[in-house]
Amino acid sequence: MDGATLADSRLKITRLAEFSDKDSELLFLRHELTGSSRFVRPLMLVLALVYLLFAIPDWFLVRDPRIFGWILLIRFTVASSIIVLYLVASSGRYYHVYPWLLTVCEMIASTGFVLILLEYPNPDFRVHTFWASLLVWAFALVPNRWIYVVFAFIYTGVIFLGMAGYFLPLNPSHFSAALYFMTLTIGLAALSSHRMNSYKRSTYAALQALARLSETDGLTGLYNRSGFDRQLREKMESLTQFEDLALVMVDLDDFKQVNDHWGHQYGDSVLVSLAGHLKAAVPPEGVLARWGGEEFIVLLPGYDLERASETAEKLRQHLAKQRYAHGAGITASFGVAVAEDGESSESLLRRADELLYLAKAAGKDRVASDYTAMAEELAKTP
Repeated sequence: MDGATLADSRLKITRLAEFSDKDSELLFLRHELTGSSRFVRPLMLVLALVYLLFAIPDWFLVRDPRIFGWILLIRFTVASSIIVLYLVASSGRYYHVYPWLLTVCEMIASTGFVLILLEYPNPDFRVHTFWASLLVWAFALVPNRWIYVVFAFIYTGVIFLGMAGYFLPLNPSHFSAALYFMTLTIGLAALSSHRMNSYKRSTYAALQALARLSETDGLTGLYNRSGFDRQLREKMESLTQFEDLALVMVDLDDFKQVNDHWGHQYGDSVLVSLAGHLKAAVPPEGVLARWGGEEFIVLLPGYDLERASETAEKLRQHLAKQRYAHGAGITASFGVAVAEDGESSESLLRRADELLYLAKAAGKDRVASDYTAMAEELAKTP
């Protein structure tokens, strides 16, 4: 299975309106939380404040200090859960716990709504049924995993109808009407949430596919220059002074002769085969890309100069052993450089390219990782 097919299978959307691959689902949740945090976080603070301010009309409705104190405690509990959710959303690191934490917050809000309702003198059940349905629709608008959204819907409906039916003197016809209305509301909200979650993930999957295409070499299926630049930039930005990062530039020796003698179409087929050989030999943690033409490049996170040079030598020997349809093999020259503290990606690329040039000048089919050693070898060359 190639990379594109594997990526497509990971981004397959299940009947629960989420990706079948758990890692892809977590990446989507991080993307969703990061993208919406600019608007959602201020909204959380406003919502917590407004919810607390509703304590003012509560006082005029109950006029009982004991009951009002209980209602105020409920409102502070709900507002506190919203603040906790705000802090999690602000950190941007706990996106994997955000869905269930949001669901817990919604459950606390639903419970608080019902408990406050029971404290009101002579509550109008029909009006509060409308408010309960409005709460369900509010939950539907908040981004969350669909299965959690539906759970919050059902919890809200059950606790509202159950506690109201048990503690309030209700007309059976009014209760039946409320049951029908809430069931219809939950069903429509669940359907709407399912479609919205599916649409968001479909859009995300399409954007990921476009991003892969823009960073993939059309011939070999490896990263292209743009894709590798992004990988290198991200690694360099996160690099600390105690971490190593090696870069290996690879250039095929005398490949122009293959194109001139056998044609460019055959040359392309050789490049595809050779890319496959490189991909099989590059360590799992390495990032391989086609740099352009007959040049390839490898990024090796965590590799010092000695280890990177040994890896490059293994790659050189592996490529030299391969044979192609024209009955001969193809050698390659390698330039190896390790990022220095505070160095830019452009400087690292330039040093690796210079060492690659030295390897070419010293006779090709070799690894260059040390300027001094290569200069001495070049001096001995007649």
